[in-house]
Amino acid sequence: SMTRDTIVSAPANTVVSRVIDRMPVILPDELWIKWLDPEAHVEVLQAMLQPYPPEVMEAYPVTRKLNQKGFDGPECIERVVPEQGDLGIL
Repeated sequence: SMTRDTIVSAPANTVVSRVIDRMPVILPDELWIKWLDPEAHVEVLQAMLQPYPPEVMEAYPVTRKLNQKGFDGPECIERVVPEQGDLGIL
């Protein structure tokens, strides 16, 4: 059997908008059952498509190796000290 996945996006919140204008919708655990309900009304689902609350997010610099195709590992989320001349967007 084939699995299909979709990333649903919304306008970026104030944390993410410093980098890009869209962000994935992040549903809180308590909404998962409603989201997966095949009987859910479209209006109920659309109301869930909101930017994640910025007050529960954190942004910090990470390695530039993330720009390399196939790069994966725990270093992806480790905080780094920006090098002199790097963009000061975070």
